[in-house]
Amino acid sequence: MHLDLLQNPPLTDINHCLLDRKTQNIPPISQAIFKHNQQEIRALSAHFGGEDGGNFSFSSGSFLELFIKLKDYKIAFALSNHQQAYQAYKLAKDLCHFYPITPQCDTGIITDLPACDIYLIPYINQDLLTYNPIAKLQNEILAQNPNALMIIDISYALARGETLNFKLCPQSIFLCDGESLGFLRGYGVFLTSSKNCSLFPPTRYVDGFYTAFLSEIKRRESSLKIQDQKEQIFKYLKQKLKDDLDLFAPLDSSMPNTLALRFKNIKARNLLQSLFLDQIFGINGQECLFGFSSPSFVLQEMGYTQDQARELLSLSFDAIPTHILDTLILHYQNLRNLEI
Repeated sequence: MHLDLLQNPPLTDINHCLLDRKTQNIPPISQAIFKHNQQEIRALSAHFGGEDGGNFSFSSGSFLELFIKLKDYKIAFALSNHQQAYQAYKLAKDLCHFYPITPQCDTGIITDLPACDIYLIPYINQDLLTYNPIAKLQNEILAQNPNALMIIDISYALARGETLNFKLCPQSIFLCDGESLGFLRGYGVFLTSSKNCSLFPPTRYVDGFYTAFLSEIKRRESSLKIQDQKEQIFKYLKQKLKDDLDLFAPLDSSMPNTLALRFKNIKARNLLQSLFLDQIFGINGQECLFGFSSPSFVLQEMGYTQDQARELLSLSFDAIPTHILDTLILHYQNLRNLEI
């Protein structure tokens, strides 16, 4: 059973739009196909109130290209962004004027912002899986600096079929990772007003992709009905484990059916290896997801020690049967008894 559905979503048959083509690229001299693809990406952008958009792969290279374009501006960068954005941030530290920001330890959300020109903030914080108050932050930013630009990753919200409580205004850019919707890794988009498109390198359109992307968003918006079970699940685990279990982020800040669990005095990697034997899959955080042994960079940037960050199990799920919770408890207690 997968307890990392948001971070590690299943591949689906919507990838037919990518795999049924005979060649990688559309014929370069076909203006009819080019214009059709252009209309498709504009329709996708218009769904959120935008005008235009393009490809964005969510690789460290794509974020690095964006940072280089913005290097003359003051950039408020949330250290709870996508792991590849964080890697690009570390590479570009000496090149760009970064002002790092982190979620608050008590609320798990970003509330305090420096005075900057550019704000790169996720709607959902990685690892914690908490909502940032984007509408409120957007109003505060534009009241202080009407020319400021806000770049917002909305991928996890799209995956859950959520309706955003903020619009794609002329002073904002939405980043949408297709991987969160079940597309192959590397297929994502940026959506914005036409004036902001020059911040991104020109790339060839992907024929059929943008229509499939929009169709999948609409399908999830209309059909996904999430019954939030996080409070009941945490209550059940807490009753069994008592002071051995806590949260890295409060329930009222978290997405439905997500938990940033803190299993005290163990290394989550050992717990995950143990659970793997029972075909239960999860992650400590984005570093774990990308195959690295280091613990959550988000928690460490918030001020937690490495050992404390290793206690995180970042859960995202549709439902968790009681027998799975009991198995999770058993594996944790076994590790505590073995003192590993």
